Amino acid sequence: KSSDGKRTTIPPSFYYPNKASLTHAYNLSMEQTSRPPRVLLLSHPNNPLGICYPPEVMAECIEWCRENEVHLISDEIYAGSVYRQKRGLIAKSS
Repeated sequence: KSSDGKRTTIPPSFYYPNKASLTHAYNLSMEQTSRPPRVLLLSHPNNPLGICYPPEVMAECIEWCRENEVHLISDEIYAGSVYRQKRGLIAKSS
């Protein structure tokens, strides 16, 4: 609830990982451990909101991982039922 007692709705996109948030977490890890993180684990829809990340969010995470030489582990058990029109986007590698 907000300070005036009314309910506040936060859109799911607020929780989506993006390059800025991943870079921030990466830098914090470097500061605290002096070692680069090696893995990004995305668990969806087994997250607090029970939502699946849109394909563009997954693509941004994949790109960030490639740029930073971080392995990506993603629980995509429901991807086939959610991403039917863009099959292959998530598992596609180069």
